[in-house]
Amino acid sequence: FLLPSMASQEKVEEKSSSSEAIELVDELYKYNQQYFQINDVEKVDVKDEEVRKKMEETLQQLSLKEDDMPRPLFQYLRGKALNVLPTYSKEAEILLSQAVKHNPSLVDAWNCLGESYWKQGNVQQAHHCFVGALSHEKNKVSLRNLSMALRQMGKDASEKHAKTQESLEKAKEAVSLDVKDGMSWMVLGNAYLSSFFSTNQDPKILQQCSNAYSQAEKDTALACNPDLHFNMATLFLYEEQYTTALHHLEQACRFDPSWPTPRQKLSSLKSFLQSFSRLIAARGNLKPKRLSKLYTSLEDQNKWLGKTFSGKRTLSVKNLRELGSKDPSNEVLIGGVTACISTEDRVPVACVLVDSEGDSIGITIYNVSSTCHFSIGDILTVPDIKLTHTHIQDMGVEYDNIRLTQPQKILCNGVPLPQDKLSTSVAQVTTFS
Repeated sequence: FLLPSMASQEKVEEKSSSSEAIELVDELYKYNQQYFQINDVEKVDVKDEEVRKKMEETLQQLSLKEDDMPRPLFQYLRGKALNVLPTYSKEAEILLSQAVKHNPSLVDAWNCLGESYWKQGNVQQAHHCFVGALSHEKNKVSLRNLSMALRQMGKDASEKHAKTQESLEKAKEAVSLDVKDGMSWMVLGNAYLSSFFSTNQDPKILQQCSNAYSQAEKDTALACNPDLHFNMATLFLYEEQYTTALHHLEQACRFDPSWPTPRQKLSSLKSFLQSFSRLIAARGNLKPKRLSKLYTSLEDQNKWLGKTFSGKRTLSVKNLRELGSKDPSNEVLIGGVTACISTEDRVPVACVLVDSEGDSIGITIYNVSSTCHFSIGDILTVPDIKLTHTHIQDMGVEYDNIRLTQPQKILCNGVPLPQDKLSTSVAQVTTFS
C-alpha cells in the first residue's frame, strides 16, 4: 500500500529538480542580459569571460540534477546553457537536437537550436527550427527569430522582397504578444528598416522604424545592447543626423569593444565628415584657372529651360545664395563638380559643387549603383532641393549640403543618369537582429 505514495513522492522530487534546473539556466541568461545593470560598463572587457565562468558553474550544478529529471529536459537545459555564449557550440547543437527529437513539445529547445544553427551560419535550418517551435506554441521569441531569418532568405529580388514583408509581419506579431519587450521592438525596427530599403522608400516607414527603436531603448535590458546602438546609427546615418549617429556608434563600441564593425564605421564616418567639410570650404581644392573655366561653363548652362524636367512646370534657376524659398520644388541649382569623396559603403556618392558665383556646397546622392561616379567639371542640374546643415563643433565640421534621394531627377551634363547607374540603397543591419 505504500508503493503509490513512494511513486508520487518521486514525481514531486523530479518536478522540484526540474524546476530548480530551469531556474538555474534562467538565472544564467538573466546574468548575461542584465550584466551592465549590475556591473559598471568599464567591465565590458571581462564580460564574456565572467559569463563563461557563470556558465561553467551552472553546468556543474545541472550535472548534479541530471538523474532527477527527464532526459530530454536535461539535454535542452545543458544545451541552452552552452548556447549563452556568442560563439557556436557543437555540443549545444547536438544536445538541443536530441532534446527536440525526444520531446518535440519543448518550444524553447527549438528556439535555442535555431539560434545555434544561426551562429553556424545555417539560416535554412534555423528557419526550420523557429517554424517548428511555432507549430507547438505561438511565442514572441520564435516570431522575432523567424523575422530575422526571413530577412536573410530569398533567391532573387522578388522573393527577397516577399520575405522582407513577411519578416515585418512576424516582428509585429512578436511585439503584440509583449509590448514591453525591448528585443522585440528592436527586431521590429530592423524589419521596418529593411522594408524601407526594399520598397519605394516611404518616409512613413522610416518614422515607424525610429519609433520602434525608441520603444526598444525604454527597456533597460536593451540600453546597453551594442546591436541596438549600431542599428540606430544606421538609421541616423541614412538621414544624415550625424551627431546622433556618432553617439550610437560610440555606444556600440563601448558596449562591445571586441566588435570591429562599429569601430571601423565610426573612424570612417569621422574621416569622411572632416574631409568633406574641408573640401566644401576650399571649393574642392580646384586650381583658380580651372575654377574660372568652370564658372564660364556654369553661366552658359544657366540658360537651361525648366521644361527639361517636366513639360508644364516652369523651374527657376537659382544660385546658392538664392536657395531656400518657401517652395523649393520650383528651384533648380546648376553646379559644377569640383571634388568627389568616397564613403566606406559607397553610399551616398558625395561631391562638392560650385555655382556660377563661386559659392560651394556639398551634395550627397543616394540610390545610385556602385558604378556611378562623377568627374571634376561635370555640370549637375539639381531640382527639388532639400538643404541640410551639419555642425559638429568638437570635430571642426560645419557645412551646408543638398541631400538627394531621387537621382533620376538630376541631369549630368544635360542628360539624365542612365538606368544602370540607378539602384536602391541597402542598410547594414546586424545579422542576428
